[in-house]
Amino acid sequence: MTSIISRSHPRDPEKTAYEDALARLFAERAGASVLIVPHLYHLAEDDAVWTELARAGGPLLVLAWLYPRPAEWLLRRHGLGQAGLRTFDMGAYDRPQVCFEAATKDLEPAPGKGMIRDLGSPPASRWYPVIDYSRCAGCKQCMQFCLFGVYELDAAETVRATHPDNCKPGCPACARICPEGAIMFPLCDKDEAIAGAPQKFVSPHAAAQKKFEKRTRRPHPQPQAADDLDALIDDLDRLTEGTP
Repeated sequence: MTSIISRSHPRDPEKTAYEDALARLFAERAGASVLIVPHLYHLAEDDAVWTELARAGGPLLVLAWLYPRPAEWLLRRHGLGQAGLRTFDMGAYDRPQVCFEAATKDLEPAPGKGMIRDLGSPPASRWYPVIDYSRCAGCKQCMQFCLFGVYELDAAETVRATHPDNCKPGCPACARICPEGAIMFPLCDKDEAIAGAPQKFVSPHAAAQKKFEKRTRRPHPQPQAADDLDALIDDLDRLTEGTP
C-alpha cells in the first residue's frame, strides 16, 4: 500500500511539520512508500502528479486536509483507487501519532524502512465540484442549472464536471439543488454538508425536489426545504455580473 500525504494549501508551517512527522511515521514504523504531494484538490487536471500517483499502483492510503468522502471522489475522478482506497482527514486528529495509529490500526507493517518522496510545490488555487457517484441518481439537474458550462454528459450519459475551471469561485449553487447531495465543494467553509462532512446531507430546494420526482417518477428522499430558488438564481446572476 502506498501512503499519500496531501499538503495544506496555502502552506502552513504547523501543518507542514505535522505532514513531515506523519510521513516519517509511515516510512519508519509501517515500512510504507510515502508520496508527499501538493494539495490534491488544487492540482491542475493535467498535472504530472496525477501520473505519478497512477504509477504507484496497488491500494492507496490517502491523508489530506479534506473530509474523507470528497478526498475519495476527487481521487476516483482521476481514475485512482481501483485497487483499494482509504482516505483520512488529518484535520480530525490533533497529533501525527494519533492520525498514524487510526490509519494503520488494522494494517500489517511492511518489513524495513520505506522511502519518502516529495512531489512538488503548491499549485494555484482552484474551486470546482466533486461528484460522489455512489449518491448520484443521474437526474442531470446540476448540468441544466449551472450557468457556467461546468458539466457535460459522457458517452454513457453520465454527468461529468468536464470543465471544472469554468466554475465561478465561491459558487456552490449546484450542490444546493442536487436531490441526492452528490455534489461537493470540499473547500466550502459556509456549509459542512456541501464540503462533504460525514453524516451531513444538503437540504435541496423545493423546486429541485419537484423536478427530481418528475424525472425519476419516485419520491424525493429528503423532506422539502424552505429555501427560495429565486434567491439562489439572483445570487448566481450577481456572480455572473461580477457584483458583490
